[in-house]
This record gives sequence, structure tokens and C-alpha cells, in this order.
Amino acid sequence: MTMRLESVHNVMSTELRKVDNAKKENTPSKLSAYTRKPDKTSLSSDAQKLSDTKASASVVAARIQAEPDVRADKISDVRKKLDEGFYNTSSFADQLADKLTKEFGL
Repeated sequence: MTMRLESVHNVMSTELRKVDNAKKENTPSKLSAYTRKPDKTSLSSDAQKLSDTKASASVVAARIQAEPDVRADKISDVRKKLDEGFYNTSSFADQLADKLTKEFGL
């Protein structure tokens, strides 16, 4: 029985040495410069646009956070115009139409 165990042990040791040697031969330092390729990444145009959009959104979000929650001056101006009936005039409707046309490029 001892002979069989020694025989199996010898075969296993030999196979393990082969595996270890194979690992040593394939280490990155042993590979030639021709087999190693530098890492390279690229983004599709859609991914680049998404990245740019995300950056723009971050800038806008920062600006919004910098603004006060309530702009009392704007609120008082709107209330005054409501009281005076400014929003019910044809001149306001014309101004609004012009701005919307300009904004949407129509």
C-alpha cells in the first residue's frame, strides 16, 4: 500500500511541477512586447453625447442649487402684473407668441 501511495504522490508531484513551470513561462514579464497590447478604450458618438449631456446637467443643477428657493422680487412683480391685468392684454399675448416662436425656432 505504501508503494502505491508513493507512486501516486510522485505522479502528482510531477504534474504539479509541470503546471507551475507553465505558469512561470506565461508571466507578463516573460511575454514579448509583440504579444502584449496596450489597453485602449473608445466611446461611441452616442456615449460621448451622453457624457457631455451629463456634464451640462451637472452645471445646470449646480446653478439651480445656488439660486434661492423663493425669489421674492419675481413674485412681487408677477402679483403686481396680475393685479393690473397685464397678462390679459393683447400686447402680452404678442410678446409671449414672439418668445415662444423664437425659443422653438419657428
